[in-house]
Amino acid sequence: MSSLEIIQQPIKEELEHFNALFTSSLTTGNGMLKTALDYVLRRKGKQMRPVLMLLAGKACGEVNLKCLHAACALEMLHTASLLRSMPF
Repeated sequence: MSSLEIIQQPIKEELEHFNALFTSSLTTGNGMLKTALDYVLRRKGKQMRPVLMLLAGKACGEVNLKCLHAACALEMLHTASLLRSMPF
């Protein structure tokens, strides 16, 4: 088991909820935007920002919907900062 998997273990279920929420948040009918968003979703990375947010929520009691939405917003903000360098 990798170090990242060990870190994610306490929030495994919450991380699955995050991924479902994040993916559903990045849907659109706009063709050009869909191409960019599909690229973003394929290159998911380590997701350290949402992992840290979910771990903090768990440490404070529970990971609720507000925490999941905050993790999504944080990851979207990070993703938006990377869009300029994407090849499309």
